[in-house]
Order: sequence, then C-alpha cells, then structure tokens
Amino acid sequence: MSVGQTADVNGLSSLIHIEKVAFDRTVRNEQDELNDHLIDLQFVSPLKHHMLMSRVLAESEHSPHNLKLREAICSRSELPDVCQGYGELIEKQLIVPGLSRSKRIISMHQVMVWHLLSVLFLQRDAKLRMPIENDEEFDSMTDVKEGSTKIDPEAEPSIRSTEFSGWLQESVDHRLQEEVRGLKEGNDLKHIFSLLTGRQLDEVVQLSAYTGDVRMACLISQAGGSMINRTDMAAQLEAWDTEGLDYNFIEEDRLKLYKLLGGDIQGALKGMEADWKRYLGLLMWYHLAPDSALPTIISIFSTTC
Repeated sequence: MSVGQTADVNGLSSLIHIEKVAFDRTVRNEQDELNDHLIDLQFVSPLKHHMLMSRVLAESEHSPHNLKLREAICSRSELPDVCQGYGELIEKQLIVPGLSRSKRIISMHQVMVWHLLSVLFLQRDAKLRMPIENDEEFDSMTDVKEGSTKIDPEAEPSIRSTEFSGWLQESVDHRLQEEVRGLKEGNDLKHIFSLLTGRQLDEVVQLSAYTGDVRMACLISQAGGSMINRTDMAAQLEAWDTEGLDYNFIEEDRLKLYKLLGGDIQGALKGMEADWKRYLGLLMWYHLAPDSALPTIISIFSTTC
C-alpha cells in the first residue's frame, strides 16, 4: 500500500509486509509435523546438487548483494550421474519414518522417472557404458564387452532398448508382486501369466518346472526370442480353430498363455486390464521383433492405445 503521501510531496513509497510462508505438505509426517530431515532432502540437498552443475556467467557490478547470473551445465554423457544424484536423494526420503503410503508411492515414481531420463537421453561417448539391465533377446550382443574403449554406433539402439526393457521390468515389479500375492493358492497358470506380464522369465520357468509342467517351462524359456517360435505357436492356435478343437478340454488360463507366447497380446488380455507400462512391455517383449528400435516400439504403442 502507498505510504508517505502528503499534500506537499508527490513522491510515493511502498509498505512491504514480510510474512512467513508455510513449507510444502510433503515435508510433514502423518502427524502433520515438520520433519527437518525431509526439509534437507527435498530443498537444501537438491539445490546443492543443482548448483554443482552450474557455473557463473556474469556478476552484477551495481548490486550491493553481489548477485551472480548462473547457468546449469550438463552434457548428455553426464546425465546418468546427475539423475542418479537426484534419485538417491529421493530414495533417502523413503526411509524417513512417518511418511504416508501415498508419499512413498509418489517418491518411488519420481525415482523411476529419473532413471527413465537417463535411459532415454544418455549420449554415450568414447568410453563404453554397459547397459544396466540385460534381456535374453539381446544376449547375442557378446561383442560389446566390458573394458572396451569404444562402442559401435550401430549397437546404440539395441543397448538403449535393452536398458528401457530393464526399466519397464523394474517399474512394474512392485505392482506385479502385489497382484501375485492376491492370487489364490493352487492357481499356478494365473500365477505364471502374471509373472510373464512383468517378464520374470527365470521365476516363471522354475515355477512351471516345479509344478511338473515341463513342456510349458520349455516354451516359456524361449518367450520373446525368435520370431519363428512365435509364428509356430500362432499357427498351432490357428490350426486348433480350423480343426474345431473342443476348448472344454483345455484350461482358459493355459490358452491365454499360448496366445501370449504367440504374440497375440489382445487375445491374451481378453477380459483383463493392464496398466500402460505393463501393456507397453507386452508389446515390446512378446509381440514385436526383438531387434525393434525404441522409437518404433513407442510409435506402435501410441497407435494401439
């Protein structure tokens, strides 16, 4: 508001109110109490991490407070270290006692987003960075060995797709485990199908073999690999339809597994719901060719949703 206004003086001034601003709700526990540790992890430490990436562009010559203009500098080759730093700060928040379940879920999501940024936008330089996760369909990439000083540019798309596949597996794992725990005991086929939607191949093969379903274990061990295997499975399903197979003699859950292994995602998910990450993974792992480029995978996913 204006102050100091008189009949003799036309000059204006301002009356400034300084008020305390409440901290964000994210730094409060379930009892609505401020947590100093969360304040450091959400405000102080991230700012320090950000400042480490910045450099001074110019200093104000006329400011008594010596203000500095700064610019954040981060090359795409440095992206993993930057994302890892932010992710570690968020992971430390997860162990702070008193956090609500909703805040923990949000924090877990933020960690996955930082990981995803590194996977999608990392630009590899002369020094080789090995993929974080390896999928069976890329086991043939044995020529990319640890300790190499250069990486073949032609291998870059395959490595990025492998890392993205690993990110998908990791990001759907917590929901997958909740789903599996909710299944009734003895329903092994549903258990196997759920694990396959998260590409837990080792666990699924062991479960199939343990239950005595050795043939299913052999089929699953090749899931998402050769397109010839998928074509053979799809041809077998088509032959059953043509010959008029009585499906009363085969479990519905087993038929869904066959459809999934044959690349028929829609048929396998009939009557079921899948979150977008799980569905994207199914397209990538069981429908598209193993050597599909990541832009192609995203494009097909966008058109089918």
